[in-house]
Amino acid sequence: MTGTAEFSKVWNAFRPLPVPAVLRAVPGLGIWLADLGPCQAAATELARLLDATERAEVDRLRQPADRVGLVLRRGARRICLARYLGCAPADIRFERGRFGKPAIATGAGLKFNASRSGAWFCIAVARCVELGLDLERVSGFELPEDGLESVCSAAECRALAALPELQRATAFLRLWTAKEAVLKLRGGGFREPADVSGLLQNLRPGETVAAVDAGAGFVVHLAVACA
Repeated sequence: MTGTAEFSKVWNAFRPLPVPAVLRAVPGLGIWLADLGPCQAAATELARLLDATERAEVDRLRQPADRVGLVLRRGARRICLARYLGCAPADIRFERGRFGKPAIATGAGLKFNASRSGAWFCIAVARCVELGLDLERVSGFELPEDGLESVCSAAECRALAALPELQRATAFLRLWTAKEAVLKLRGGGFREPADVSGLLQNLRPGETVAAVDAGAGFVVHLAVACA
């Protein structure tokens, strides 16, 4: 099959991340992280996998580097999911929820969610359980000087202020990725009329959010909703 060698290189870029203890009962849960930077040579073959909607997303980007990055992420998503579905990557059909959250149209209950930070791409996959995932790299991140009260509760703001300055950025990213994971789990993102500042103190029944160990320099949270 055309592109098989390139597809294998992309798949080999992934490494599994440990499933948090609190989420080990989630059926079929797998969490994968890849550095897609070294896979740029595969972009031409990966582009052949994309459907019309994905190609339109790519075409809307003005910078060539941004287009290549999106092709890599969309192609890597297909390659990873195809391993679970037992099909060719190009055969997967996607649909979108009310607020744009992607899902597999005919995936026998397979659920996924993905996130990226720079060239790093992370995807979580499970059976019949909604997921929300957020990944951030610590390197280069600077804590906003103001506006924290719009996304953090008063208690969270006090806790951040009490930390040594060098620890605040990472501590904020832990809070932020947890909240973003929950918002992505629910499928509404920032369009949802949720109290973001108190989000983690007001989880819905069945919702769980946990930190994922992705190694030094990364902050990852995964949220799930079990019936």
